[in-house]
Amino acid sequence: MMQSKIWLPWRDYVSRAGFFCGGLSMLYSQTVDNNNSYTINAFDVNGKALTSKNRDIAGSPMLNANWGKGIVKFKNGYSLSEVELQFNLVENELYFKKNNITYAFVDPIKEFVITYTEENTSHTSLLRCGYPLSGENTNLTFYEVVKEGIVVQLLKKTVKLMQTTNDYGQGTQKEYRQIIQWYVYDVKNDRVEP
Repeated sequence: MMQSKIWLPWRDYVSRAGFFCGGLSMLYSQTVDNNNSYTINAFDVNGKALTSKNRDIAGSPMLNANWGKGIVKFKNGYSLSEVELQFNLVENELYFKKNNITYAFVDPIKEFVITYTEENTSHTSLLRCGYPLSGENTNLTFYEVVKEGIVVQLLKKTVKLMQTTNDYGQGTQKEYRQIIQWYVYDVKNDRVEP
């Protein structure tokens, strides 16, 4: 009978210890999940995302490595001029800089003109959205208007995708790869075709 009294409390302590350890593991997993719940878009001077988990990707997701100047026209009719701009080709988003802080536009953009320098050459591009659906492209997709006409328009869509390579002796490396796609916009039939 004495053995029963000693044995039962020992099992009780073991079950309580298991419950306590299980509770700690649940608390730990909640803490880990909470640490990954924020989303902030911030970029360094090279256009690389500061909060990205993919900081080891070579290159930049931006159209222009250096900030350019431009004009932004909004869908509500307003416009801004002489704004410092960068366009993110991965996210299809336009950013502006004010007091050395990068911001994203809140109001819907109709089009923007950006002038920037790349490899000692000046480039000026007109990018516009609002075209009809075409494949994976929506009416929010920005196309560069290469040639604008009253019958047809020649459009260029530049995107950057992450590419993984395995080089012998160097391991896995990630880099942004630029892809250019050409489209024709039929103005009369309101249709975009590759």
